[in-house]
Amino acid sequence: MGNVRRAHWHDLRKVGTPVSVKITCCDENQRRVVRIDGWLTAEDVAAMEAAIEHSVRGTRIDLTDLRSADDTGRAALRALEARGAELWGMTPYFRLLLGDGSGRDGHSDQAGD
Repeated sequence: MGNVRRAHWHDLRKVGTPVSVKITCCDENQRRVVRIDGWLTAEDVAAMEAAIEHSVRGTRIDLTDLRSADDTGRAALRALEARGAELWGMTPYFRLLLGDGSGRDGHSDQAGD
């Protein structure tokens, strides 16, 4: 029972429009993990924040399969990191796009670490 997984789809767009991002979340070992796949745009930020719910600090945001993010998406990720979320699985290039080349998350280019 230590590993409870709960996955959700978040899509706030109208039915029939293309979806550019897949946001799933689960609870692993009493920690919220939010996975963002695809292209994060301004339209998707509310869904991402809804997936995180109320407790940002300690939440892991898995960006292993994030392909790109617009200015609003990158700003939202920076703000979540500043509030205590762990941005995990980024490529070094995406870390640079966020404006911090330190790679301090320790997992900047390896999804399986």
